[in-house]
Amino acid sequence: MLFKIKVKVFLIWLCLNAFYLFVLTVDGNKFATGFFMTPATIKTVLINVFLWTFLSIFLYRKVGELIDQKRSFNIMLAFFLVNLLWLPLFIYLNHFFLLLFALSKIPSMDQITGELFYIFIYINVIQYLFLFSLCYGLNYQQHAFQIEMKTAANKLAYSDMTMRTLQSQLSPHFLYNALSSISGLVRRSEKHKTLDLIADLGELLRFSINASQVSLIGLNEEIHFTEKYIDLQKIRFGEKYNVELNKIVEDELLMCPPFILQTLVENAFVHSNHPGQQAQQIQVIIKIVNQQLMFQVTNNQAASPNTNNFQGMGMAIKNLDRRLAILFSENYQIDQQEISGQYQTTVLIPINQDEA
Repeated sequence: MLFKIKVKVFLIWLCLNAFYLFVLTVDGNKFATGFFMTPATIKTVLINVFLWTFLSIFLYRKVGELIDQKRSFNIMLAFFLVNLLWLPLFIYLNHFFLLLFALSKIPSMDQITGELFYIFIYINVIQYLFLFSLCYGLNYQQHAFQIEMKTAANKLAYSDMTMRTLQSQLSPHFLYNALSSISGLVRRSEKHKTLDLIADLGELLRFSINASQVSLIGLNEEIHFTEKYIDLQKIRFGEKYNVELNKIVEDELLMCPPFILQTLVENAFVHSNHPGQQAQQIQVIIKIVNQQLMFQVTNNQAASPNTNNFQGMGMAIKNLDRRLAILFSENYQIDQQEISGQYQTTVLIPINQDEA
């Protein structure tokens, strides 16, 4: 990889010097400046290309190290030191090799200084300034990009950790309610119902453990889990609740966050009127609305007005809101409203499909 970079830098300097020679040749022919392309000139240019290639790689590495170490003063110091040491050395070597190839003997210092032109010094100073600025800019941009990527990775890791924490909170929350149901059946000595409830609970717990490790699951899996939860509640309450679940979705590949539907249904059980002689109605609708997947749960309004707002919806709905915020940012909606003595909770999320 490093060799390829060196070759690319070499080719860039070769092209720049070739263009420089081309301009000098055209200028010499047009204005009779006395410049002619000679083998000595070509050899000297190739040496210049190697020298500038070496300096480019050296500067890029050193400036990058100093930027990583956040040593701005050292960067400026390196700029001036290399400027003081490199340019005189390069100019001397350039004219030394030019005269060496032209005269076929080692030139004297007087001969070298006699060939110096101010325009040549200016050009090399400008080249150095451009090279240093380019190395600094590329390194700074790369450093900023690495920091941005690291920050994004940290945010993603934090979001994933938060998501797993929030989803793991659902298991003990759900388990507590299920154990309460078992406790009630045991007190009533309903052995067969208790055994059925424990069997269903085992299946639900296996699902909840697996689902708490992922961000999205199949919609059908979530519906099946919710139906099992409803069956569990029916064992506990009998016919005191009538749950109607309507899935108006044909796409079998749709994905959704785990526990999204079960949370809404559980909230409806908890915050409905306490069941009396008449069965309490809970209606569940799942369908596509305006290119979004909608979950809507409607239940009889609770008697206490304090349970009808978002603050009274319990930790489960608040937990769901935080999970959706992590997954979809602002591209989701949770809406609660009262309609003719009923309480309706609607959740809209973007459509996600299983790519498998």
